Amino acid sequence: MNLIERYEQYLEERVEAGEIKEHTKDLNLLGAAKVLEALVAQLPQRVLEAFVRERGLTGAGYPTTIRQLKGLLREEKSAQG
Repeated sequence: MNLIERYEQYLEERVEAGEIKEHTKDLNLLGAAKVLEALVAQLPQRVLEAFVRERGLTGAGYPTTIRQLKGLLREEKSAQG
């Protein structure tokens, strides 16, 4: 289970306990995604790759994934003007 999935589970437990509403859960999930998006946008690819390695994650696909995510963010920024 990845961090976003764990966070969603945590928020769902809070909804079920009556601590927060479903709408608050959705806003918090969006906020978490935006935090991760900001990190991907601002950190150089080599730094992100180093973080991935430091976490012990292996596989040839991570550099490609990081590059593609950064590309999508650049496209979005260009489209916004």
